[in-house]
Amino acid sequence: SGEKYNGFVWWDCEIYQLPFFIYTLPDLARNSLMYRYRMLKRARQNAAEAGYKGAKFAFCSSVSGDERVWIYARHPFLQIHINADVAYGIINYYRVTGDDEFMTDYGLEMLCETARYWISRAEFKNGKYFYDNVTGTDEHHLFVNNDAYTNYLVNFVLKKTLEYIEKFADIRKEWSLKADEIAKISDVIEKMYLP
Repeated sequence: SGEKYNGFVWWDCEIYQLPFFIYTLPDLARNSLMYRYRMLKRARQNAAEAGYKGAKFAFCSSVSGDERVWIYARHPFLQIHINADVAYGIINYYRVTGDDEFMTDYGLEMLCETARYWISRAEFKNGKYFYDNVTGTDEHHLFVNNDAYTNYLVNFVLKKTLEYIEKFADIRKEWSLKADEIAKISDVIEKMYLP
């Protein structure tokens, strides 16, 4: 972030910055993830406005949680990998810290909501699930079908989400995944097109 980027929060936070803080200042890493949790209500609205379930974190986020990128730039609206990046940050934080309280009070809810988004966003064609019309991390190839980074990271975070759902099976809240959603996640994992 910085003045050039108007203080916005990008996917770089979870992928490049968060790992440093997880290992050196885990309290700051937790605070960073708590920012995402505070944006969860708006992320749910973002998904609904786009016609999907769950939560869709803004590619270019600020204090409001809605998309703050310049209106003329179409590519950020297609950079849906942000949801997998946020989930990956949660997974990495928990893997290193073992912070059960964070996971049960905040992390698991975000993982469930991003998983809902992924299964509602997946398109099923010819026996495979696809994520069409996206922009990958390079920002220069718009309207890509099955960006490798996106598909592989989504596949990974969906697998880990199911692992944590099983680990914390005694936690049942209004946001918990239902049996049919868990079955759909398993199906998407198994049949996702991985370029």
